[in-house]
Amino acid sequence: MRTETLKRQPQRSLSVLAAGTALTALTALALGPAGSLAAESLRPAPLLPGESMTRLTRTVAENELGRSLFGDPAGSALVGQIEVFDRYPFVRSRYIQLVTDATWNRILFGEPGGSIHAFDGAGTALGRLQGPSGIDRDPAGRIFVADQLNDRVVVLELRGDGADLRLDAKFAITGLKRPAGVAWDGGSTPLDPADDRLWVADTGNNRIAGYALGPSSATLIGSFGSKGNGAGQFLAPRDVEVGHADGVHTRDLYVADWGNGRVAHLKVDGSTISWIASRNVGADVRTVATDAWGNVYAARRDAGTIAKLDRELGPIFESESDFPGARDLGVGFITVTDHRNGTRAFTGYGSLHVLEAWSATSGASRLALGVEARELATSKAGSGAALHYLLTDHADVDVKVVAANGRIVRHETIGRQAAGRQEWTWDGRDDKGAFVRDGAGFELTARSLYADGGTAYASIGLDGAAAPAAAMAIVGAWPNPANPATQIQFFVPAQTQDLALDIVDAAGRVRRRLAAGGVAPGSHLIEWDGTDQRGSRVASGVYFISLRAGGQSAPSQKLTVIR
Repeated sequence: MRTETLKRQPQRSLSVLAAGTALTALTALALGPAGSLAAESLRPAPLLPGESMTRLTRTVAENELGRSLFGDPAGSALVGQIEVFDRYPFVRSRYIQLVTDATWNRILFGEPGGSIHAFDGAGTALGRLQGPSGIDRDPAGRIFVADQLNDRVVVLELRGDGADLRLDAKFAITGLKRPAGVAWDGGSTPLDPADDRLWVADTGNNRIAGYALGPSSATLIGSFGSKGNGAGQFLAPRDVEVGHADGVHTRDLYVADWGNGRVAHLKVDGSTISWIASRNVGADVRTVATDAWGNVYAARRDAGTIAKLDRELGPIFESESDFPGARDLGVGFITVTDHRNGTRAFTGYGSLHVLEAWSATSGASRLALGVEARELATSKAGSGAALHYLLTDHADVDVKVVAANGRIVRHETIGRQAAGRQEWTWDGRDDKGAFVRDGAGFELTARSLYADGGTAYASIGLDGAAAPAAAMAIVGAWPNPANPATQIQFFVPAQTQDLALDIVDAAGRVRRRLAAGGVAPGSHLIEWDGTDQRGSRVASGVYFISLRAGGQSAPSQKLTVIR
């Protein structure tokens, strides 16, 4: 193994990037072109805290480092830990990003501010890598790599830190044919390795193979699949992923069935694997990923699109063609230790990382996961009406019934709802139980369950026409915690001349006024650089975003600053 220290231009630090509220995705170097995704379901997000970088490309690497960096990046994985304290430093974190390169037959890896290390297997008991592709990790730092052209999966272990960071060879899983994808499965105890499994997309054998993981070997526990296009069959499966729910892995498996242009859903019961369903998503589906709620993401390399499905493979949306040659997706999961209450959890954050074709204009990007309320419709339901809508992510949902004069006559807290098609039925009564004769429409609020996911507002009249406007609100801040900069989104329903958007400390003092005066109706985005009114950097800690206009105030939102 060798270590490379890559020199860059002054004023730009080499770093591993932010995932959700922490560091993440790829060792990003500078700004590339942003995608054209609509609204907030998938939002291009900065790769480096405090900067507007959204894409790493070959051109950027050559300009900043004087070299291409990758031949053909094939897969990526993040090993991350956050510790939370009740006193300074409040938050301590460590992140290591790994990227396989199928052309240069190596793995690049590193942590923030340090060297980039390269592992090719030379000089180890496992020998050289050949065509490394899919990669995954467990919370303890074991790394699983589909060493495709060697017909095996290699198991490595991250050791050391800083300049001494290294990958140690552990063992290999053989008996495979051109495996392309791997998925670590922590079962119901992701922080206890006793029940860990590894699932492999055994591409050349047109099957999914499962292994029980031990400290120095793996034991085959079962396999599923044969060549074909029917139920229970695959044509060159390229990737496999495990489902998630309530902070643990489920017994669901999702397979990128490349040759059949579909995503397959399998269920595991002990050593038995069963076919549940499949969903056609189009040709050249190369990769699948799941988020903390079990939603499924699939990327098509030819079309450059990302499809989102619910855990039963019901369609939610498909992106525009913003991801040329997309070949790997990953949602950020990291270990969080809260020393304030003694808890540890393996937690999913609201970031989707995308590896694309390594070219002058594409390469790697990060998307913030958020929620939209789409396809609103109404129908008659007894003496009231039903509201139909599509949520693009899990959310806490409120619905208001608004009278023709704009008065709210009914406010219903629906609570948590899953992504997908939803419905709420109004019985025609107000909050006091009296029938309403002048109900004009519905106003829906969907708050993302991710800290940075924002809030969606939508409205519709009972007859399908426009309804009274939504209320003034702070939609959210990204990233949060800020380190130190962040972007703040807010919404105002009408033209105002006296708006004030402030950063307020825990004592109620205004530390920075970000906007003041006249603002047009709609959604607005403003960046805060982490400084106070005098231009000095504020200290780490908890602050609040305050929004006032027209004699009214929106509910404030908490914002944490870390340095």
